[in-house]
Amino acid sequence: MIKAVIRSAFVIALAGAIVGLAQTARAEDQAKKAEKPQQHQATGKITAVDAKAGTITIDHKKDGAKTFTVASDVKFGSEGDTVKMTIADLKVGDKVTIHYTEDGGKMMAHKVGHVDLSKKKGASAAPAAPAVPATPAAPAVPAAPAAPATK
Repeated sequence: MIKAVIRSAFVIALAGAIVGLAQTARAEDQAKKAEKPQQHQATGKITAVDAKAGTITIDHKKDGAKTFTVASDVKFGSEGDTVKMTIADLKVGDKVTIHYTEDGGKMMAHKVGHVDLSKKKGASAAPAAPAVPATPAAPAVPAAPAAPATK
């Protein structure tokens, strides 16, 4: 009887320990998710670039002017491509999509992608030449009748 009570107490204690460890692991996962900053993106035309200050300002359709601080780990490119360029290569008027996080009220740009419709997949950089209509073939001229044979 005492062995059964001890065994039951041991099983309950073991179950409690397992549940406690599971809750601790779940709490740690939630804390990690809370620490990771949420990713955002904005698309617009560049209105100002300050390479010395490391900022890019765009005119966002919905929110107006938005200024981003370029992160030290920034990548340039679009559609999964990474391009070797710097903030100094950006020009006022370029249309870009900026992927960023907010840190202490500051928008930190982590990826800057050019939006260039002429370089989309399947489109050619130069416009295709217009099709030239085919010239109709000249009508067949009947052959002249053979001259009668002379004797």
